[in-house]
Amino acid sequence: MKKTYTNKEAEAIEFLKSIGYQFNPKERHFFPCKKEITETYPLDFLKERLFYNDMLLQEPLEKDIIDTFFHYLHNAVNTTKSTIRVNGEEKPKAVVISVLLKLNYFDFLYTVQKYKQNTTKVNNHSAYIITLLYNAKAQHEADIANQVQHDLYGLKD
Repeated sequence: MKKTYTNKEAEAIEFLKSIGYQFNPKERHFFPCKKEITETYPLDFLKERLFYNDMLLQEPLEKDIIDTFFHYLHNAVNTTKSTIRVNGEEKPKAVVISVLLKLNYFDFLYTVQKYKQNTTKVNNHSAYIITLLYNAKAQHEADIANQVQHDLYGLKD
């Protein structure tokens, strides 16, 4: 005999299924799905690629903020969403990940310094940090070019 469910029971079953539970109708029992989550870019890979240990040697007092930036970077490059919010707009995940993976040691530390120099209130730290990282390479290069221009041509005798 097939068991019929009330609306509330059916809604509860659908909700639990939507958050990753499986339902065994014979035993009327829920159990968590054992989905194997694989990350494309493990945290150790990112830390090795960006010379995390060297960062800590150079900036030992900044360990917490460096770890925070690695956390957001790791989440961004391993997201399951199809888009990532950067500069206030949704960009395709592949584009953002491509840019983030081109960062180097200096770009990463530059971003940490820029974050520390910010004096305005940040409401969405995740989006702000991802935007900083996304723009880091271009902005870092522009700042260096500007500094060279200033140093070579800015002072008049």
